[in-house]
Amino acid sequence: MLVNLYESKTPIAVFSLPLLIALLAGTIFIVEPTTSNFPFQWQIQLTDNVQNINWLNYLLTVVISATTAHQLNNVYNQNSFFSKASFLPGFIYICCLVSFNSLSFTPSLVAHLFFAWGLGQFMKLRRQEQAKAIIFQGSLLFGLAFVCSPLQIGLIILPWLALTIFRPFVWREWFMVIGGLMIPTFYYLSATYMLDGEFMVFTKGSADLNGFSNWHLLTWINYSVLGLIVLGSFAKYLGVARTEINRFKLQSQLLYHFFWLGLVAMFLGWYFYDIQLLGVILPLSIIIATQLLHNKNLKVVNGIVIIWLIISVSNVILVG
Repeated sequence: MLVNLYESKTPIAVFSLPLLIALLAGTIFIVEPTTSNFPFQWQIQLTDNVQNINWLNYLLTVVISATTAHQLNNVYNQNSFFSKASFLPGFIYICCLVSFNSLSFTPSLVAHLFFAWGLGQFMKLRRQEQAKAIIFQGSLLFGLAFVCSPLQIGLIILPWLALTIFRPFVWREWFMVIGGLMIPTFYYLSATYMLDGEFMVFTKGSADLNGFSNWHLLTWINYSVLGLIVLGSFAKYLGVARTEINRFKLQSQLLYHFFWLGLVAMFLGWYFYDIQLLGVILPLSIIIATQLLHNKNLKVVNGIVIIWLIISVSNVILVG
């Protein structure tokens, strides 16, 4: 069963997750790419150019999403969210991408990789240890993610929230965040000014807020199942966190902040540009995986996850 396979760090799990990603990304050759609608012209051009070449879209999607899934697993295993090593967070991340029909190349997919790397840095913070290098590197990675996905700008306050949680009142480290965020932003603005004569070239937002009426029944079922899984996972995770050590609770606070900031960015992206900004699924993958691994009834868990994956894949293929 799927959850049983990825609940431990076995050689089978190591090789099967990339193979599963490669298999699921095969829908790229079946489903027509959707029209890109991003805030910056370069994002639209890059996405369209890549998605119009199926083999390049497929290759980049598999490599980037597999690397992000691997990094999520590293974050999970290096910070003892569960007593045993597991590849389940990366698997859940891929399931979420499929559920949102977003297993395809976009600049936002690249941003996920930088967010995952940055999250790994922030999880290294310790109250009694200096963290100037850690916080600078994490902020630099979040700055790169912001360049790839500017509408998720709210997530750049996460480095300061991480310091508030793990190392409050160390003001020199708070200023290191500014340096890490500004370096990629400075180079980005300089490049756009040299190429276009302007610092930022916005496109006009064109969100279709009546899109719900066009949803297929299978789409409603897909998102309903995902919503129930999210609600159930948070309820279970909060129960698990209450019984864990203080370190686990501090890490959970960081995940909660990542989640609500990602949720706000997701709403803004949908409202103004009708695009799915899915940075929220990074902390969500860790939360869902944790509650699944603490669940004693694995038969039910496996059944729910398999049904969720089947519905998501069917929605991608049949509805698009």
